This record gives sequence, C-alpha cells and structure tokens, in this order.
Amino acid sequence: MAVWYPSVVINLKLRFDDQMHILPAPDAGLMSVEDRVRAGKWESNNWAPEPLVLATDETTSSVLARVPLSAVCEMPSHRQAGTFQMSIPWKDLPIDPRCVRAAAAEIHMGSVSADDFGKGMKRQRDSMGQLLSCLRTTLPSGDPNPDTLVMAAMVDEWSVDHSGSDSLVQMSGRDLRGPLLDTPLGIAPGMETQILNELDLTKPVHEVVADLLKYNPLFEDYRVYVNEAEWPDGVPVPGKPENTPRHRKPAKSGGTDGAQPGQSGASMTFWALIVQVCYLVGGIPTLRGTALWIRPAMTIWDMARGDPDPETRPTPFFRGQERIIDVQTGAAISPGLRWRRMVHGRDLDTLKFTRKFAGYMRPRVIRAVGVDWDAPVKGPSRWIVETWPTKAVLAANQRLAATKYGPGGNKPQEEIVTLPGLFHITDRKQLQAVARAAYEEMGRNELTGNAESFNLSSYGGSNEDPDLLRARPGDGVEILVDSRALKRNSPLVSTFTDSNRMPFAQAVAEVNRRLGQANLARVIVATARGQVAELQNFFRIKSARFTLGGDGIKTAYEFQNYLVARAQVEAASPTAGTAKAAKTPRSR
Repeated sequence: MAVWYPSVVINLKLRFDDQMHILPAPDAGLMSVEDRVRAGKWESNNWAPEPLVLATDETTSSVLARVPLSAVCEMPSHRQAGTFQMSIPWKDLPIDPRCVRAAAAEIHMGSVSADDFGKGMKRQRDSMGQLLSCLRTTLPSGDPNPDTLVMAAMVDEWSVDHSGSDSLVQMSGRDLRGPLLDTPLGIAPGMETQILNELDLTKPVHEVVADLLKYNPLFEDYRVYVNEAEWPDGVPVPGKPENTPRHRKPAKSGGTDGAQPGQSGASMTFWALIVQVCYLVGGIPTLRGTALWIRPAMTIWDMARGDPDPETRPTPFFRGQERIIDVQTGAAISPGLRWRRMVHGRDLDTLKFTRKFAGYMRPRVIRAVGVDWDAPVKGPSRWIVETWPTKAVLAANQRLAATKYGPGGNKPQEEIVTLPGLFHITDRKQLQAVARAAYEEMGRNELTGNAESFNLSSYGGSNEDPDLLRARPGDGVEILVDSRALKRNSPLVSTFTDSNRMPFAQAVAEVNRRLGQANLARVIVATARGQVAELQNFFRIKSARFTLGGDGIKTAYEFQNYLVARAQVEAASPTAGTAKAAKTPRSR
C-alpha cells in the first residue's frame, strides 16, 4: 500500500495600506530611530517620503503555499459562518499586520505521496516553483482546487507573537458568510426600506439573491448558483413582493418610511435576508468554497443515492465513484459504498451516542400557515394550512408518528411546531415545501453523537483519497460499532468469549437466569452482538472540525439522526443538470 502524508496549506491575498511610507535607513546620514525618539522629531529636510505601496494596477498581493504549524477549521452548519485559527512561523510570513488593510485566506487540506513529500524535504519544486511536499491547491485555470479547498475565508484577526523561544503569526477568521453576517442592509438612511421595496420576488430565487447582493459593492464578486435538476418543478420563485413577512418589513408611520418602533434601520443583515428569501421556497443557502449555492433541504440531506452514475450522482469518494474495494484488506465491498461508512474500532478513535427523551427540537409535525387576505371570509377560514409529514406519510411510517413515550408506555404526546412569518403565502405547494424543509433541517434530533478520527479516509479507503477532509455539514454517514474491538478491551474477556460461543437463545436464557427479566436479557445480548436489525446507523453530519497538530490531522464530527430510516427514504431527487449562476452586477 502506498504511503500518503497529511498536508495543510494556506494561500493568502493581502491588501496593504497605501498611506504608509518607508523610513530611510539609519546609515543615510540622518538621525537613527533612537535619536529621533529622544529629539522628538521624525522628519528631516533630507528625507524624501517614499510610499510603501507603489501606485500600480495591482490591488492585492498573493502569498501562496504557507504551511501552518497548527490549524483548526470548524464548520458548524449551513446557516452559520465557519471559523478558522492557525499559527504560522514568522520566518514564513514576515509581514507586520499593521501594514495590512485586509486579508483573505484559502485553507486547503489533503495528502501528498511519500515520494513527493521526500522530494519536497530536499527543496525540490514543481514547474510552478512550489515545493513538492505541499498540496497542489490551484487548477490550471487558476481557480482553487475544489478537492482540497476546505474553506475560503476572511481574516478577522492577525497578530504576531514574539517571544524568547519563537516568533509566530496567529490568524483567525470566518468563511465568506462573515461579511454578509456583519453588514446591515441599512448602510445608509432609508436603505433597508429601499431594498425590501425594490426586490422583485417574482424572479427565480437565485436571481433574487444576486439582485440583493448588488446593493453593496463589497459583494460584487459573489456568485450565486442553483442546479435546476434539484428542483423537480423548476427553480422556484419566493412569490409576490408582499410575501416578505410583515415582521421583516420596516413600518410606515406618518406617511414616511421608517423603522419599526424600538428598531434601528440597520436591524437586518444581508445574510439574514438571504436566509429569509431562501426560506420562502424551502431552500438553504450554502457555501462551496467561494460559490454561494441555493439548494433544497431534501437534496442537501439526501443519502439514498441508488444511481451509480458518477456524473449524475457523485459519491464523496475519488472522482465520484463507488468504493468497491477495501484498501486495507483487499476484499471486495458489495454492494459498493455510495456514502461514508465509519466503524469504531477501525476508522474511529472515539465514538459517543446520546439519546434525548425531551426537548423542543424534536417536532412530530411542522405546520406552515398562510393567510389569504383577499378571501371574502374572515377569521380562521382565511387560513391555508400545510404540514409535513403529511397524514399519508405518517400513516405509512409509524416510527415517525411516535416520538415521545412515557416510561410506563403511555401514548406519545402531540408535537406540532408552527412556522411564523408566512402570512402572505397562499400557494399550498410552496407552504408544504417550506414545512418539509424546516422539518428535515430541524431533525428529530433525539439521537446525536460525536466521533473523532486521525484517519483521513472512511471505511475502505486510504490517505490517497482523504474523503473525510471533504465531509461537510449535511452529508450522510453510516456509523457502526465493531463489537470485537469493544470486547478485546473488556476485563471480562472470558465471559464475552463464552457468551459468543452460545446460540442467541441460549445466551438470552443465561442472562435471564441471572436477571429474571426476559426482555431486558434479549436487549443486552442483542446489543452486545450488534444484532438489533432496526438500530439506526445512518446519520447526518451536523458540524465538522479539522485540527492540525503534532499527530497529524484530527477530524471530529457531531452528527444527528436522519428523519427516516434508510430503507424508507423516498427516491432521491436527481442532482444532475445545468448549474445556473446569477452574477452579481457591479455597483457603480
């Protein structure tokens, strides 16, 4: 088996302060810095100011392939900004942050072969001058390599720590959601009202978002994409302009536009409005590197991928192919894997399961209520109500219908969550899409867990294909426990060995003889042997964290249960098709 080493690389784009100047050297016949401090004078008739940054067409400078000593990248969810922190040797980035006005970073993670790593250690470089021991982070087109790009981010904080032992550059920041989260709509008086009044919600949702971004020149380079094939009825439109919920609109008072009482005109950010617009069509805005994609929730969390065509439904593995060979053993994997499988005792170093028996985030039904203000009747007769799961779905899947039981076996409690802010939506199909998206995103959430691994690949793979570094929130994952690994470390090895030699019924009878409770004995034996047929093993990744340290790259995940068991998931929606991009017009 070939050996591959983990690698982390950061590429930086810097914009320097063009108002700074270069001091003359002390040996230029002028006073030294110390003399100037003592004399209280920093100017000399002999000093002609020389700008630090020359006036050229170059607005940014690039620093490529810096290798950090440590790094942490964390992606909490689709709606929250991902974060990073890292340390870089000062000798690799000898720049005073006081000279920098703004900085952007690309964090890449992957693996390099032992052969290239050895050559890089001898300072050998490729045709582009990059050390062979580093990742190839750029495509021939100049675009970032999507297979290695973990995060495209803005640097929020840059510090230099000089100590007696070492000098380190410390950086932290957020992904490209950060500027959208920080920037209010009301950057000027009346701007928020203008934006909300001018947005044309009858356009496809990605065009609405692109139109929104054009209101701020900071976002002119953002690109918004959709995949038409993910929307069976075509890319949806949020609706009529009045579909913007009332609580999101600035109130009018005395005939003039203004904010609601107690609110400032900058009460909503660009990201909050993007989320709200996507919410009206049952979509979720998510980042892929530098691109903003709007996708239906059902597609993001789709895991029942039966189509083997890597072009139409790629897997998370190399080139979108199924994983059909276990690299570690050489054995065939049948049927081939189309999602990640992680096994404690082999692929995972630590694993934790938690089941919650109470809490708000476990809805039985999501109810979306619209109000037809043009209806001739008044009161509840104006209401248009759609729910997910529907009665038909609940009837077909009793495991969805019952989410809470009392210890005494009493009937489950009724759990309904009503979505606010849909008063002007009257289309039943749109209401149901909103309800389903909220249901799938919220999750029942009664089964959660955490997993950690120093492996870069999931079951059947190797570091040559570090698919775990490509795991993102929303991805499906199958988590199994190798009971043999647990028994190996047990102090009661002989007891486990004797128990495993028995047939199932005999082992249950032996445990029941000691406990006197037949059902308890059956659960204990079945759990110990991993023989519970309906035990849920499929989850979705809720958050991902990658940490570079002295032992390599540690991957850590928080996961939660899917809403429906895999065998009962509806046919997956297609993901092939033409990706439509809405280019943000440049503001002048």
